[in-house]
Amino acid sequence: MIRTLLISGVLTRERLDRVFEELRHVAADTSATDNLVVVVNSTAGSSVAALRFIENVLGDEQMRCLAERAEVKIYEAQSVATLLAFAFGTTRELSAEGKIGFDLGERIVQVGNPDHYEQDGCLTPQFVERWQAYKDAVLKLLQRLGLDADPDLHMKFLAAEGRLDLSAQECLRLGIVRRIF
Repeated sequence: MIRTLLISGVLTRERLDRVFEELRHVAADTSATDNLVVVVNSTAGSSVAALRFIENVLGDEQMRCLAERAEVKIYEAQSVATLLAFAFGTTRELSAEGKIGFDLGERIVQVGNPDHYEQDGCLTPQFVERWQAYKDAVLKLLQRLGLDADPDLHMKFLAAEGRLDLSAQECLRLGIVRRIF
């Protein structure tokens, strides 16, 4: 049997909590021979929620085993959705019109927000740690995909622009997707 899990829209904590519960239900009702297809179509979301979601899935033996052998179909994956699209699965396919977008993360700093600033006007350590955790996860993913050593200087572009967008054809050429659909 093939099960399908859709990860789409803005990836908020609430949305990813629902996806997590759906994956838990699927994992509990899936045999070792059943397959999972994860469909990703998202351009934005919460980096904190995405990192927590990945950590929780990988921390649950049953869900991790299912997610690791999944096939991932990507229509669009930008920002945190890119982390999700590449956190799981053995093979990835990308829509011919789709793009993969990596970014180093943006944090919205609200003046006067005690979660963002300490009394001395400096950013709180928690605020900085959350941004750094996301940035580190993206850099590890780029390294795992071999984009850190690419002769096309993708990492230099990412460092200069703060984001790197790859077309379906570029993803196929670089070997980060198996095929284009």
